Amino acid sequence: MKKVLIVYRENDLFKDLVPIVESELDNLGCENEIVSFNEGTLKEEIAQRLSIKSLLESVVISDLTVLSSVGDKLSHEVTRAKGYGLLDRLSEELSLASGTKTDETALGASGIGYFQVSLQSTVERVIKSDGMPEQVYIVLDKLTDHNPFFEQGINMNRFRRSFEGQQQAYGVIKQALVAAGIPEDRIHEEKSTHYIEPYAHWQKQYVNRDVKGNLFLVDRHVIAEQKITTNLARTLRLPMPTMYHDLAIKGELILDPEQIEVRVRSMIRDYITKN
Repeated sequence: MKKVLIVYRENDLFKDLVPIVESELDNLGCENEIVSFNEGTLKEEIAQRLSIKSLLESVVISDLTVLSSVGDKLSHEVTRAKGYGLLDRLSEELSLASGTKTDETALGASGIGYFQVSLQSTVERVIKSDGMPEQVYIVLDKLTDHNPFFEQGINMNRFRRSFEGQQQAYGVIKQALVAAGIPEDRIHEEKSTHYIEPYAHWQKQYVNRDVKGNLFLVDRHVIAEQKITTNLARTLRLPMPTMYHDLAIKGELILDPEQIEVRVRSMIRDYITKN
């Protein structure tokens, strides 16, 4: 009997996903252990609380947050061979069930290209519903926490990922927004809170821009860890699976839950068979 450790930081997307994973593992006769951390738990705390011995002795299914939390303690070869980040890859099945029209042949194997087309299509949907935004703010914090930008920065040190990686992500996102029809001069970046300016000042700046007609694009970790939300401006949370999930809750996007479940179960069976 295989011992499987499911370890992740909680969010509303995983609430629906993890029960499917656990159910399929039960069908496969696995011995399951779930270790979850409250939404917003800092990566440093996750690293302190996790047992490296347990991670090495188990078949692991984790999210990217856990991967980045223990990446300094485990070799890249170990994390690539095991299922670190698998929960995030499973959640990307929402992209396939979203009805987003993409030419995968033209995009090739580029995760960045697929992301841009998916974001463009989704923003076009939002513009059709809400109208053209007055101003758009892309929050740089945490953009490299999720794919496609996490994989792009996997070999960067923390400092480079915080600055160079975030700037690259901003450029990719901005291109998709312009392709969706948003004038370039309406698109702005919000600086990283950690190194550039004091958090309290940045938060005040953020709130002052929270006006009707504006649009924010922000990674879900910023909202979970820094407790910043908008009341009047529209917010689209990244990564794309979270954005699809939010739109589906609002009734602005119809997902096919059966298709998602079939795909997730198939991926779990394939992973367990190989490990």
